[in-house]
Amino acid sequence: MKFFSIAALALVGAVITSCSSSDDLTENTQQPQPASGSKVETFTTTVSLDGGETRALDGSGHKTFDVGETMALIYNNGTSTVKAVSHALETGDITNSGKSATFTFDLTTPNKTGGVTYIYPAAMAGETGVDLTKLNTQDGTLASLQTKYDLCTESGAWDAGNLPSVTLENQLAILALTLKNDADGSNITNSITGLTLSDGTNNYAVTRSAVAGPIYVAIRPTSSATIEVTATDGTKTYAKALTKSYAQNNGYNVSWRMAEVIKGKFSVSSTKQVYFSKGNLRANYNGSSWAWSFAPYQWSHIGSATANTNINGNGTVSTNGTVDLFGWSTSQTYLGIHNSTNNNDYRGDFVEWGSHADVTKTIGTGWRTMTSSEWRYLISTRTTTSGIRYCKAKVGEHFGLIVLPDDWNTDNYTLVDYNETSNRDFNDVAINNKISLDDWANKFEAHGAVFLPTTGQRNTGNVIDAPNGRLYYWSSTSGPNTSGESANAVRMTIAGTWFKTDEAGGRRFGYSVRLVRDVK
Repeated sequence: MKFFSIAALALVGAVITSCSSSDDLTENTQQPQPASGSKVETFTTTVSLDGGETRALDGSGHKTFDVGETMALIYNNGTSTVKAVSHALETGDITNSGKSATFTFDLTTPNKTGGVTYIYPAAMAGETGVDLTKLNTQDGTLASLQTKYDLCTESGAWDAGNLPSVTLENQLAILALTLKNDADGSNITNSITGLTLSDGTNNYAVTRSAVAGPIYVAIRPTSSATIEVTATDGTKTYAKALTKSYAQNNGYNVSWRMAEVIKGKFSVSSTKQVYFSKGNLRANYNGSSWAWSFAPYQWSHIGSATANTNINGNGTVSTNGTVDLFGWSTSQTYLGIHNSTNNNDYRGDFVEWGSHADVTKTIGTGWRTMTSSEWRYLISTRTTTSGIRYCKAKVGEHFGLIVLPDDWNTDNYTLVDYNETSNRDFNDVAINNKISLDDWANKFEAHGAVFLPTTGQRNTGNVIDAPNGRLYYWSSTSGPNTSGESANAVRMTIAGTWFKTDEAGGRRFGYSVRLVRDVK
């Protein structure tokens, strides 16, 4: 929703100009001396604002001139293009209830046959024109947006030796952001201390104190651009991607629901990266319906407890509780919550956990299951900054696989037996990578590392190969046709005697699911 009008962003320049010669400076003057043969001339320009509705914002869309503001002028001095910044506005310069102001410029040997460009506010001017890189770092406040970033420009030709009359036009779109947790709809805006926004070409970083929102960001206009947003409160990281158009000369009240993610970026092909969810997928049955969520910690898993061992049919359990080991999700089963021992009962096309309506009600949209080729690339193929892709480890009391982000720095923590594919079980290898929960939080997860716990597998009503045995995670890829139906699907299996990122397995087995979302 727009929160101020196009008209509220235009500067109408009813410009009255005059000039005086200032070429009689002496050696004792405190002003800088012009080059030999040059001449300084002073011009005053009175700019009137249309109804005082000039730039971004005072909450209602109005902004009048303020004491201390400056405007930049880009002009030619006969040999090059240069910048002049006006004198700061004083109380006497501002008239008509703040709707008009007189700016004063000292120009050195201006070429009055060329053109000039006005840049308002002067903070957005470089040495020869607008400097849009100044938008790359902002503090998210309305005050700094008004005084530093809300850009208006226009060009014109000298008019009989005077500065031209122009109408300044706002060049940017202004976003007033309210952020919510996609999982529960809670407002997280006030806790956000860092935010990055990218449209694929331009990048904006906001660093702010944890204060009441909204978060104000000035951006270049976009047209059907894929915008990626990440935000952090110092502990949790949130992400969102959306396709939007934001026009210049407009402001928008924006409310975005953000999904909590592990902050690291992981290549799953030569052209694609993903974020991981904060924990394995789980579903809780309360006697009448299922509620889907992510495990509260990356190492959390249910194992033999509660509903994992009490599935008594397609989507039903005999005991209320939580399931986190799923058969392969197909059109013939309710998201893999099934106890049939016949693989063919799981026939049909894959049904994505991450986009099913029952699941997205509570975990939000944008999640998906990786393909087998993506698992293979993640574990076995990609190139990382440190050369380390993964290692078997014990985090606290939990065995599993640590997967390190593409930009992992070995200074974060010293690891051994990494990229290990020999036939040693988790207990043997992880003895060299014992990591405390504090180190995990501060030295691994804080730098984007992912932990995949060894949750074992469910075979009918029994959970086996846990907790330090095998690690099984489903892919979205169907397996070879072995019995008239696609009875298998592809899983990632890592254990003492197995290291397979694309092993075909029976669809009836219950394995873990870890969802990801694409980095745009």
